[in-house]
Amino acid sequence: TFAATVDAQVIALKELRSEHEKEREAEQAVHSKCETDLTTRCDDLAKLLTLETRRCDRLKAQAEKYTDAISGITKLGLDAMDSRKLAQADEGE
Repeated sequence: TFAATVDAQVIALKELRSEHEKEREAEQAVHSKCETDLTTRCDDLAKLLTLETRRCDRLKAQAEKYTDAISGITKLGLDAMDSRKLAQADEGE
């Protein structure tokens, strides 16, 4: 009968809707997990970047110390050469 056909279609539509809702919930769960994973990875990368920045700052400070030391040694060497030249000039006179 017509009523039985309508009832069957209503039941079929309800089942389809239920399946659709389950699929949507599953998709949302996957999306939520992906979002959480991405957030965790971004946080980890931010921590790593902070550590690398600190490391670079330490290396830069070390390089500056080495540069200062080399400049000091070079100045001492130049001063010694100047003193030697002056001493030789004094001996030559």
